[in-house]
Amino acid sequence: MNISKSKYMKGLQCQKLLWTVCHAPASLPEADASAQALFNEGNAVGELAQSLFPGGILVERDGGCGDMLRQTQLLLAERRPIFEATFAAGGVYAQADILNPTEDGRWDVIEVKMSTGVKPQHIQDVALQRHCYEGAGVPVRNCHLMHINNQYVRQGALDARALLAVEDVTGQVAAELPRVAGRVADMQRMLEQRECPTVAMGPHCTSPYDCPLMSECQAAVAGRNEAAPLTGEMTHNPEAIRDFLGQLVYPLYLLDFETFMRAIPQLDGAWPYMKMPFQFSLHVVEHLDADPVHHSWLWDGAGDPRAVMLATLGKLIGDCGSVLAYFKSFEEGRLNESAAAFPEYADWVRSLMPRMVDLIVPFRSRAVRHPAQHGSNSLKAVLPALTGAGYEDLEIQDGGTASADFVRITCGDATDDERAQVRRNLEAYCGRDTIAMLYLLRKLATLAG
Repeated sequence: MNISKSKYMKGLQCQKLLWTVCHAPASLPEADASAQALFNEGNAVGELAQSLFPGGILVERDGGCGDMLRQTQLLLAERRPIFEATFAAGGVYAQADILNPTEDGRWDVIEVKMSTGVKPQHIQDVALQRHCYEGAGVPVRNCHLMHINNQYVRQGALDARALLAVEDVTGQVAAELPRVAGRVADMQRMLEQRECPTVAMGPHCTSPYDCPLMSECQAAVAGRNEAAPLTGEMTHNPEAIRDFLGQLVYPLYLLDFETFMRAIPQLDGAWPYMKMPFQFSLHVVEHLDADPVHHSWLWDGAGDPRAVMLATLGKLIGDCGSVLAYFKSFEEGRLNESAAAFPEYADWVRSLMPRMVDLIVPFRSRAVRHPAQHGSNSLKAVLPALTGAGYEDLEIQDGGTASADFVRITCGDATDDERAQVRRNLEAYCGRDTIAMLYLLRKLATLAG
């Protein structure tokens, strides 16, 4: 069995994962919206990298692996940059993001990554490639890693050369290369086993990537797919809770942002992976027993969302009253970044900062603790533990899916009906985050006596 780049990296992380990918792929969970969004973003970065090599030619995938191998052999003679050049040798199958001809008759390997720097797993990836290419008779001169330059700030037209940084990793790859053949042989022997290997959980479950089998392994550890029994009771400190509630000034403004990140910045003044706000939910509370007033904003994709967001919020948030967020540094960061891009709102945002209150404080300080939180202070853990409410009834249940769905309907192909439905789902999800804060405030008030 040929070991591809992706299989090799999975095998380095976990033998059980590699065996499952090769022998029981149907048992793996389907890629979610967040994973698909990353895949799409990677394709966009790859195409941008290809634009830096004029005259390059793409190996077409339509004919399958065999055809890609044949195409590549024909293109080598042309001495032009090749995109997705495909080789198989020594039990390894690999595709080069960019194979660039050099003056001395050899080739440079350029691997394109969405990261903002070189990581150890990238060196392992490129080392496998070099092992494969040289085994197939392709002389390699140097190896490079092309990645995102996180210091780039877009102003006007996109500058691909400034956005994509290139680092020579030839030496690091050379140091890693002697280990490749032995590892490939070990993986092939393991894959000959009829039974899936048993691997204990550990740091490798999340490094360098989150393993898709993690939930399955966690369930096995807990036993027969049942959660480990909870022990203990809720503890709380009424005096600490009263101190927290006593600092609040009414009316309360319960605020939550949703953001998206793009490796390739789309707007002036934006940088790679900037958390760009596209939505907010605001519940205004006159007192805890009153019905809240809800305001919602969702960017329509036109213009710059930061200016529209600040203008809209400025009309809704009055001159007095506490502004609550859960993990407020996130909302504060987006407000300050937006004001930096649009200085006409800087004074208003500056005046807002002393009014910001973080609702995570009572839980992070352990003034309230419930075993059903499983050690987490996230809103998704605290809300059901303390109130019984949750997100299970919603189509969108987490911020990653919200971001991915918004990008899909705004930047990708979607029908009008799909866009309308996703926008309704987004508003329901973001609105749940802010009404959840009101539920928690009311629970805190009860606990405070």
